[in-house]
Amino acid sequence: MEPLLPGKSEADQVDKIFMLLGTPTEKIWSGVSSLRNFRKFKFAQQPHSKLALRFPNVTGACLDLLSRLLTYDPQK
Repeated sequence: MEPLLPGKSEADQVDKIFMLLGTPTEKIWSGVSSLRNFRKFKFAQQPHSKLALRFPNVTGACLDLLSRLLTYDPQK
């Protein structure tokens, strides 16, 4: 077993998360732009969620569950 996103540093970890799940936006995480440190960084804009590409054998309800488990918005 190995980590899903094995980052080598905090910045590398954030980059790996954004590459897989997309860069967070107000549309997918209401209030993200008002987070204290969010505006300090310039993130490469990644399209939202490449989970289906990363896990090609996972479909339907399982992919939906995985997507919900890895959501950015803590209210969800």
